[in-house]
Amino acid sequence: MLRAGHVRYVALLAHDRAADEMRTDLADAIAGHAPGLKLRAAGERLALWTSDNPYSVPWHVSSDGKSCDVGWAFAPASAAQADRSEPEWWRLAWGGFVAFGTVSTTGEWHVRRSVDGLLPTRIVRLRGCTVVASDLPAGLMRALGIPPTIDWSAIAQILDDPSSASHRSAIQEVVSLPPGCCRVLPTGDERCFWTPGSIARGAGARVRADVEAGLRRAVDLSVAAWTMEARTVLVELSGGLDSAIVTGSLARLTPPPRIHLLNHATQEPGGDERSYARLVAERAGLPLNEIRIGANALDLSRLIPSEHPVEPLLYGLDLRHDEATAHAAGQVEADRILTGQGGDALFFQMPTLDVAADIVRLRGMRALCSPDLLDAARRARRSIWSAWRLVLRDRLKQDRAVEHFPAPFVTPEATRLARVSGLEHPWLRDLDDLPPAKITQIRAFVHSQIFHGPTARMACAPLIHPLLSQPVAEACLAAPVPYLAYGMIDRAAARAAFTDYVPAVVACRASKGEATGYYAGAVRNSLEFLRDLLLNGHLVSNGLLDRAGLDLALRTESLIAQDIYRPLLLYASIEAWAIHWMTAR
Repeated sequence: MLRAGHVRYVALLAHDRAADEMRTDLADAIAGHAPGLKLRAAGERLALWTSDNPYSVPWHVSSDGKSCDVGWAFAPASAAQADRSEPEWWRLAWGGFVAFGTVSTTGEWHVRRSVDGLLPTRIVRLRGCTVVASDLPAGLMRALGIPPTIDWSAIAQILDDPSSASHRSAIQEVVSLPPGCCRVLPTGDERCFWTPGSIARGAGARVRADVEAGLRRAVDLSVAAWTMEARTVLVELSGGLDSAIVTGSLARLTPPPRIHLLNHATQEPGGDERSYARLVAERAGLPLNEIRIGANALDLSRLIPSEHPVEPLLYGLDLRHDEATAHAAGQVEADRILTGQGGDALFFQMPTLDVAADIVRLRGMRALCSPDLLDAARRARRSIWSAWRLVLRDRLKQDRAVEHFPAPFVTPEATRLARVSGLEHPWLRDLDDLPPAKITQIRAFVHSQIFHGPTARMACAPLIHPLLSQPVAEACLAAPVPYLAYGMIDRAAARAAFTDYVPAVVACRASKGEATGYYAGAVRNSLEFLRDLLLNGHLVSNGLLDRAGLDLALRTESLIAQDIYRPLLLYASIEAWAIHWMTAR
């Protein structure tokens, strides 16, 4: 579980007066509640603290003390470090960084978060200043005289759409800055300097071979940049296509870092992919560490720890997996942890019929009887008549239904509150002119931002998702979806682009591993704990979850008949988060 000591940076930005008094107060609060931070810069209007334990976060302060940045920044279309001494270097750089700069004419601060959302950006106003940090632990907020208050409308939105936790703070006093956005302080104006929609409207490759070559260049660039200064890299290798591609790209670096592969296997059907992971490891010539997970490994009662971050745990919900990976990283002294997360979204794994409409938009009405349209229907397990009907609806510009996260037992009032007061991710605005499958891809990419959320393993080494990096995102978003998804198997372009990176059996594999049985066992084994936690919890008392429905569902016979394990795990995590922050007031 994340602790206060896992805060990676804190910046103090003064507005209408010198920062000396506030800097002293903040330094005292940091010493007591985030002791791993060290003061790096102290100017008239700026103070910056960063962590170097257990790993250092790069930082830079301009010679005039009017701007600074934290994180990892790479030169445009390059794996080389960006030259941060150049004016406005951040405009073309990519990576995982947060940049702070003042406007000479107005004195306003501009805070910019890079497209790669590696470093969270939490913002809170405080006595003529603004504090920006990777996290704001409850103890730190109390020490600064800010009693945290839960925003229950934000919690309702997270229940309705869990990915909203990546861009909307559930603490009223805190603002979360989304990736690719800039916030002006103290006015609070916010704008995007990068959006998926703008990339999708650009001039992307229009030949399949060019799309596949672009994917390969982008993945190799991302993997090389993120591991350039690494001595040892740990790769979470599931045995699926995406993590195999990352492994294959990493193994081709010259010279490569020390590379260790880690596979987690459960005892339940679908959760053991060791045979595929072994083939990938053998192909790359790399050592593989296998962790066999017992049926009772996930203890949900451990969701009630001493500390929770500002953002509820979503990606880091499986504490056993998180801690085992962190332990393995510590054993090999890894200074990077890489995953294959994001590939499903950007390489287009989704079996949606929307691709049919994109085919017709790309090639015209003559595509109605093309083999590609028939393949799109078959891949979505729909009829050609359904495909033609969808194309017609698209031509008539009829509204499309937006799929929502399955949210059983969320009350109608909570759903109404979520959709009336909900703050839409800025990357999802103004997409109506784009083809339907491209919109689906962008929504999946936005949902994938949860992988940048808090986890225990990111506290021992930077947790990198190369397939969510800006170069890969731009290569995939600029490509028409019919050039990414074709034939009878998903992620066709990625499979073709990386045929020599992964074993043939993995490249041609149509199935995916899944952990439904593992999570189902965790819910059944923790049934008594979950009943007490949820039926008597804050989500029920605030009218967000239906107590009667939960009471019926949280019984052994009900769990056998319904597949509701993942929503129940989500509710348990949010309830545990709420208990912590209600206690912290």
